[in-house]
Amino acid sequence: MIKVSGKKKEINDIMWSVMTSFGFSEVENNEGLYEDIKKKKGKYCYFDKKITGAVVSGTDTVLAKAEVCAVCIEAVIANGLDNFEIYVGDDKVYEMLTLFGLEKMVKLKKEQQGFSAVSGEIVFASGGFDGNISECIFDMDKFAAALKNGGVDMSDEELSASLIFAEKNAEGAAYDVAYNLRINGCIVEYYNENGDIGDAEKYALEKGLSCILRAYADGKLEIKDFVKNEIIETTVSDFLGYYDEDTECDCGCGHEHHHGEDCDCCGH
Repeated sequence: MIKVSGKKKEINDIMWSVMTSFGFSEVENNEGLYEDIKKKKGKYCYFDKKITGAVVSGTDTVLAKAEVCAVCIEAVIANGLDNFEIYVGDDKVYEMLTLFGLEKMVKLKKEQQGFSAVSGEIVFASGGFDGNISECIFDMDKFAAALKNGGVDMSDEELSASLIFAEKNAEGAAYDVAYNLRINGCIVEYYNENGDIGDAEKYALEKGLSCILRAYADGKLEIKDFVKNEIIETTVSDFLGYYDEDTECDCGCGHEHHHGEDCDCCGH
């Protein structure tokens, strides 16, 4: 069971963890944000007293639109709200969200402009797709009100959540793990408090999370499963299914040979 958040700082910390694990970079001051993001491609999040937002700019792909919807959903779930629905007006975005494994939380509503997040009578978040900009905006007062009214028992949805912990200099690897889990429909929170792995494990157990994934700077990944009471040791690249970049030539031929070796098909 995921415990519902109460304090605004805790809510914001959780949302920051979710958004950064999706690869969104925080903008300290969103004044003039739109003028900046219209000029370049990127993923940004910002946190004001009244609103929190996530923006994908520089592309109008279905993936970009679905991603701001997905980060909205994951931020809601990570905060412990299970009494909510997401209404999406674009059928292609809806189809992609179902591929993400989020079909239980999303409904196609043709008259909906962009998307909206609703809990009971409270519309606490909305999103739009304006040309090359896709955005999700949370009204933090309304979201806090929804959290007070919403249930926290996620068992009916058959959902479980995990925690990502990064050792020093392993933050990038941890973000990759969190991002790839999320786009595959998993609920993941990034541990961003000061402290060691013991503090992170205590936090995970108190929140009722199912496991903790510990990323190391050398690429090692340790998964502690609280449900099965076991520890699995692997690597980030194996976990994500990546190939070692050094095993292939930059020419794109697909042959496996180390950099510095001649490629028979292209001479690189």
